Amino acid sequence: MDLELEKIIKDTSGQCIICFDEMNANNGVVCCQNKVWSSNKYCIDCLEYYKNVMWKNHLSNVVNPDCLKSFKRSVNNPLPYYLTSDTMISNNIITDYYNNGKISSGELVIPFSKEKTIQINNDIEFIKNKIVDDDFDYISELHFFVERHGLQEYKK
Repeated sequence: MDLELEKIIKDTSGQCIICFDEMNANNGVVCCQNKVWSSNKYCIDCLEYYKNVMWKNHLSNVVNPDCLKSFKRSVNNPLPYYLTSDTMISNNIITDYYNNGKISSGELVIPFSKEKTIQINNDIEFIKNKIVDDDFDYISELHFFVERHGLQEYKK
């Protein structure tokens, strides 16, 4: 397996679509999506940065909406568990990635247990489904959501 991945990473070229650094065998990444390994458009530094902040950023967008429209956009997808290869959070999940002879998990750094994360996603789904009611006060419900899950540190 490592020889196959080394061959793919050796052929890595182009620029990272985030930082525009030239990609090569040292900073290139081979990702596993749907059990298929292929090169990626992100360098290792950007991929690992997003692995550490993607969940926090998404949660921050949920609890700090500018308006109803931005809130609806934020809750349209559940909070992610894995890196993705594009901006569609629920699509193109990266289960593992390979760089410099090491395979790493694509699971995001999440400060909560899996059970707590599921509870948070279920509550977001509940709020999302209630928004269709014109009388629903999503700001108050969001305040209760933050209190219920102890998410005050994500509020701006």
